[in-house]
Formats: sequence, structure tokens, C-alpha cells
Amino acid sequence: MSEGVLHALEVSASNTRSEDFIKRQVFEITKWECGKRLADFELQNRTNDAVGAEMVSKLLHDAHSADIMKTTLDLLLVSVTNLQVAFMAHVDPLISKLSKGFASLPEELITVVFKYTCVEIGTKQAVWLSHVSRTFRRIALSEADLWTTLHSHARSNELETYISRSREADLHVVVNITSNDYDEDLRPFFALCFSSAARLNSISITALLDDECYPANLALSNTMMDVDHGERQLVFPRLRELGIFHYKRDRLMFGMSSDNLAFGNFSPSWDAPALKIIRCQDYIPTPTTPAFTSVTSFSLKLTFRLEDDSEYIGWLLEFLESASTLSDFDLEISEAERWRITEPLVLNTAMCPSITSFSFRIASLKIPRGTDAVLAPFMRSLQMPKLERLSFSAELFHKKLADRDDSLSQSYAISAVVEAALPAPLIHTRLTSLNLAITWQPPTKLQWTKIEDSLKSKEFVIPLDRIPFVTELSLSSNFQATFTGPHSKREYYAANRSCALRELRLRDCDYMDICELKEIVQSLKDFGAWDALKGLTLENCTSVAPDEALEVVGPERLTYIGEIIEDLAQSSDEDL
Repeated sequence: MSEGVLHALEVSASNTRSEDFIKRQVFEITKWECGKRLADFELQNRTNDAVGAEMVSKLLHDAHSADIMKTTLDLLLVSVTNLQVAFMAHVDPLISKLSKGFASLPEELITVVFKYTCVEIGTKQAVWLSHVSRTFRRIALSEADLWTTLHSHARSNELETYISRSREADLHVVVNITSNDYDEDLRPFFALCFSSAARLNSISITALLDDECYPANLALSNTMMDVDHGERQLVFPRLRELGIFHYKRDRLMFGMSSDNLAFGNFSPSWDAPALKIIRCQDYIPTPTTPAFTSVTSFSLKLTFRLEDDSEYIGWLLEFLESASTLSDFDLEISEAERWRITEPLVLNTAMCPSITSFSFRIASLKIPRGTDAVLAPFMRSLQMPKLERLSFSAELFHKKLADRDDSLSQSYAISAVVEAALPAPLIHTRLTSLNLAITWQPPTKLQWTKIEDSLKSKEFVIPLDRIPFVTELSLSSNFQATFTGPHSKREYYAANRSCALRELRLRDCDYMDICELKEIVQSLKDFGAWDALKGLTLENCTSVAPDEALEVVGPERLTYIGEIIEDLAQSSDEDL
């Protein structure tokens, strides 16, 4: 028992970074499990001293538990006090030496250390540093950048101090929302921050919820943001970045659902002409929001666990189409194996005229169902005529990929993932840079040595006619890859187009030995893409011997990067 108590206390302490946070905790008696008994209806509403026998038994049992806990805590206090004394015998001399050494540094360097510390540890660090010594206080007060973060958990007088000491520097608003927060708790904070609206550079809002249902007491809405009831429009001339991150933890689900969209009514009418970056977690911005009209970069992480996710994918497409100035789009979807969609989604086409760079990562993609039902329809719905760079990464979820059985159908399914990820070339004529990563994360119980041969039996093809304008291709995979040529029956086939591929990079290709490399080279030759290729780079492809690769590729094209070359150079030095 004693070891369990100590372990629980140590875990709690190691996960708590701020002593000030501990001081703010209020341990009400009703927070104790046995203390909840004191609020029992029978006790609160009895008209005389009579108490039922069952209640008497429970009260006596809980009172005894309280005695045991009090004695245990007294013993813990003695023990941890002795522990402190033992540590300080070693720590005090170290702190003294470190303090003297740090104090001897030039003030310019101390300033840099202060800035780094405040970013890593938190806003309170600026206050703590200013209390160490007169020198530290002078340095801390002279650096406005140390006081630029306004945190929702700070007291109002602290916020006013930060605003004053930051002078005219850009301000950064950090909002952390829990299930215990109410609208009326946050509204004064927003009012104070928005009083300095002209200086706000970034706003980060994080909702971390533990309840099984979204709490009705909180909704990050337009009403809460309109501190003067909409009588005047808020103007943020310096606001450059907005982050909205929603996390939910419970036994049943983690991700987006109809009852935990924390910001469903959030469509701010701010005037934010400099807002360029939006980063989101399980939140899709409202398409009609005036504040988002100047956004050029959008990063989104999604976790879906629903019977039907099409509604949320539709929301995403609506926002992308409304963001007419968006040039960089980064999308990450996790736990895709939980998709329960069986029929292909029917999605409207989203015209994204300004997107030039698209990065798409999807984890635990079930093949072939996830490819056919979600991935392919989603990629077909996106039309990005100015797209220049595409990075696509898929981690496949397939329990049978470790087996040798049915390798042919599995190879078709892997090839279908690549096919679905490539945009139609007749629309995306500016796509010149392509990064593909098709991998599989094996179950932890499986040893790589046991499945390596099985993975080599899985192949996929990259259709050159789908990438006729791509000049740079980077490929990473656990599986064997080859290239195929034109198929004139395709509706998107670009007739009379020669392959534009000039640079090929094979990175972290765990499957590949010299035989697989030969197949790649031969497939490029078969379909007329080899002669125009200027360079082939092998990066961390450790199963390929340098001399063998040189013979297959040729010195005029081959470039090595990674451990294999370092080992080769080391052995050459030893020979000398």
C-alpha cells in the first residue's frame, strides 16, 4: 500500500510543472469520495437526530477512513520533509555554483537565456526571474518580449502587469479551456485582451475536455467574443496566427462528433487583415467567417470515429473553397482504421484556385475500403489548378499485410492508394514536385525479421501518366515500387506528353535491395523515362551496396546520402 501511495504522489508531482498551480488548488471536502456522503439527502434533510442504521454504518466507516488518511498524510509529510533535506544537501552546492557561473555571463547572453526559459517553461517564469536579484529584475524589465504572453489562467492584475511591461511589443493570447470553465469565467479575460486588440499577434485556444458529453456551460461563441455586444467591430491589425485545438478524452471516443464540436458557433467578425495562418485540431473553421478571408496557410489535424464522417469532410471542402487566398494546406488524419463508411462518399467539387502546396498525411488507412470510400472521393473533389508541390504519406492498416497469402490483391490495394492520391493531371498542370510515402506499421508483437520477406512480396506501381509534369519525385516505402507507362483509356490521360521526371529520390526504402533497384531502373527504361533522368539519390537505403548501385545507376546519376556512405568513407579511411 505504502509504495502505491508514494508512486501516485510522485507521478502527480512529475506531471505538474508549476508550484503556483499547486497553491491555487482547492481541496474541498466534497472532492473526497467519502466526503460526498456528507451531502447525502438523508443527512441534509433530516428533521431530528434520527439516522438510519445503514447511514450510521457508512458514516462510521468513512470517518474511520478519514482518520487513516490523516495519519498517512502526517507520516508522508515527515517523510517528504526528510527527503527534501537529503536532496538539498546535494542540490544547494550545485545551485550556488551554477548561480555564480550564470551571473558572470554577459547580460546580452543572459537575456537570450531568459527568453528561451520563458518560452519553454511558461509565462510565470518572467515574474520569477524578476524576483531573483536586482540585476535579474533590471534585465527582465528591460526585455519587453518576456512579458508578451497573456494566459487565460492568470489573474487580472498579472495580465495588466504583462501588458504594461511588454510596452508596444506584439502580444500572444493563450486560452486553455477545461470542463470546469464557464463563459462568465473567460469573458473578462477576453475583454482585457481585446482592450489591446491593436497589439495582438497570435491567439491560441485549446479545449481539453474529460466529460463524456460536451458541457453545456461552455461554448466558445461569437457572443463571448463580442465583449461590447457587437456595438463595434474588433480590429486586429497585427494578428497573424490563430490556433484552435480541441481535444476530448473519454472511454468511448476521441475526436470529432456532433456533441463535442467545441467551437461550432465560432465565426468571428473581426477585421484581421494580417491574419495569414490558422492551425486547428478537430475543428473546421466556418466558411463564411470574414476574419479568415486573408488566410494563406491552413493546418488541420482530424480524428474521426463516427458512423458517417461525410458531413465533416463536406465542411472541410466548403472552407477550402471559401478560402480564396489559401496557398499552403496541411492535413493530417489519424486513426483512419475506425472509419465505418462502406460506400464511396458523394462530395461536391471544391475549387481551390490559390493552393500551391498540399501536404496530406493519413495514419492507419484501411485498404481497400478506406481508399475507395473516403480517400479517392476526397482527392477527386479537390481541384487545385495552381498546385506545385504535393506531399502524400499513408500508413496502411491491414492485419494480413504480414502474410504471404493473397499478395497479388494486396499489391493492387496498395497501388490503388497511390492512384487515389494523385490529382488529375489535366487540371493540375503545374504540379512539378511530388513526395510519396507508403508505409506499414507492423503490430508490436511482430518482429521485422519475420515479415521482411513477406513485405517484399507486396508491390505497387506509380503511373507515370498521372504525373506527366512532375520533375522531382521522392519516394519512401516498405514495399517494392515500380513505374508504369501511359494508359490512353484513362479519362485524364494527357495525350502526347513525354515524362518530365528529372530527379528521383529513394528515401528510407527498407524493402529495397539491389534486385529491387534494378526493377525500378528497368521500369523507367521500359516507359521512356530513364534517358531524361538527371539524378537518382539513395538516402538511407541501407540494403543496397554502393558499388552495386553504382553499376546499375551509373556515376553520372547516382548520389548517396546516409549511413551507408558514412560507413564506406570510414572503411576507406582505415584502408589508407
